[in-house]
Amino acid sequence: MSKTSYEIVTKAVPWFVILSQIRQQATDEEDARLTESIRQHGVLQPVGARPDGRLIWGHRRVRCAIAAGLTEVPAVILPGDMTEGEFLTLQMLENVQRETLSQYDLWQGCVRLLEANKGWKLQDLAKALSLDPSYLTKVLSPSKTIPAAVEALKAGKINLSHSYALSRVDEPAEQERLLMLALAGTSREKLEAEVKKARTQKPDTVKLSRVKCALSTGTVVTVAGSEMDLDQLIENLEALLAAARKANRDQLDVRTFEKVLKDKAKAG
Repeated sequence: MSKTSYEIVTKAVPWFVILSQIRQQATDEEDARLTESIRQHGVLQPVGARPDGRLIWGHRRVRCAIAAGLTEVPAVILPGDMTEGEFLTLQMLENVQRETLSQYDLWQGCVRLLEANKGWKLQDLAKALSLDPSYLTKVLSPSKTIPAAVEALKAGKINLSHSYALSRVDEPAEQERLLMLALAGTSREKLEAEVKKARTQKPDTVKLSRVKCALSTGTVVTVAGSEMDLDQLIENLEALLAAARKANRDQLDVRTFEKVLKDKAKAG
């Protein structure tokens, strides 16, 4: 999907067709505040729609504009030849950039986006939404949790960090136990400790003190130290990737980055 400049036009409210949207968890109180704001100041941010009036984003704005008595709102009309995946990507981006999504809605939106773009991998999703792949791993983690955990996330009783912790345990009964701990207010550190304890108790868990990862590029990444299973290897690689990205933002070269890591390791 290429960058495009869109013309903003004014459309009569009845022209819009309000269908399903990514954001599902707006409250009546939020709608009331938005309605009053629109009543006083109008719709400040244009909504987005297909040429036939079907809304891509701005569902709440149109709904609250109707409640406020407005007869027309500003809109961006998107090209009619865009694919469903491209429409959904723009819908997600608009919500993510304005930070209006609950964590549950963010998860659901990402799942829908992957379903709409067959063949997409995590990296493709991350690039489309300008989000870090490691963060999206947590965003998608509810897909691997029990239904009770999904409901708890939807209700706002747990967050994506809890979901990610639960997703690392396969057994439903163990996930249920960990969910009860999370709901009881157990700290993230203690919950992570419980996850590691549950995983080390598995009789088939394989651990190595040195893992050589041969990549298709011809590069070999070796991770060595204390014994680790696959989850612990992932944690180590994610920590390394996060540190490398920070070093890149700080404009360090690779030799300086290596020295910084050594100094931090010596300091403990």
